Amino acid sequence: MRRSCGGALRTRSSSRVTTSCALLGVVVERPAGRLVTTWTEGQARAFQLVHVLLHELGHHHDRMTTRSQQNAARGERLAEEYARRSKARVRDDLERFGL
Repeated sequence: MRRSCGGALRTRSSSRVTTSCALLGVVVERPAGRLVTTWTEGQARAFQLVHVLLHELGHHHDRMTTRSQQNAARGERLAEEYARRSKARVRDDLERFGL
């Protein structure tokens, strides 16, 4: 599976994507200023489990720790930070399971 992200990614997002890719062994190329990644099916599934699920749990954490518990007040920044911190904690488990 090959995905070209073109110039759509901001520098910070690009950095997060390549960090997750490096963790999962995804091939990352940068031809002509574009970001192109090549994924196996297992790597794509692991990315969803490792990053997307943790990111969404970050939104849940945001909502549950917001006083009203009605809105996720801190948004994407908190969800990304939560995913980053959580990923660091589960890195050893990922390696143990070959992900």
